[in-house]
Amino acid sequence: MSVRIPTELPRHDLFGVKVCPTTYEQAVAWCIHRAKTGQGACVDLMAVHSLVTASQDKRYQDRLNTFEVVAPAGQPVRWGLNW
Repeated sequence: MSVRIPTELPRHDLFGVKVCPTTYEQAVAWCIHRAKTGQGACVDLMAVHSLVTASQDKRYQDRLNTFEVVAPAGQPVRWGLNW
């Protein structure tokens, strides 16, 4: 199966954190593409604990929002994106 690799993944605000509604397959393909083209990136696979922490800690939230990809790692974050 071929995965389309966008130059930038879409992001949606979830409790102040810009989370990419992506699958693991899309996120991995994006990371491999960036590595092959010599482009660095900061990526986080966000579990719900990290999301709750970021919603209560503005400094942590601001740091996460500088990452190129914050992808959901777990069903609660996915549910939040579907809200």
